[in-house]
Amino acid sequence: MNVEDALCTVNIILCPNYVNDVQELIFRHCWIGKTYQDIANLSGYTHDHIRTVGSQLWKSLSEGLG
Repeated sequence: MNVEDALCTVNIILCPNYVNDVQELIFRHCWIGKTYQDIANLSGYTHDHIRTVGSQLWKSLSEGLG
C-alpha cells in the first residue's frame, strides 16, 4: 500500500469527515518516518500545533477503527 491508498482508506474510515490539509501533511510525513519536530520544521507550524493535530487525527482513526 502506498500513501495515496492509505489516505483514501483514512478518508473512508473518517467519513463523513475527511482529513484536512494539516492532517494530510502529518499523515504523509509520518508515513515516511518523519517526527513531529521534522514536520514542524518543514511546514512552519509549531511543534505543539503539529502534535495536537496529529493526536486528534490518531484518536479519530482509533475511534473509527473501533
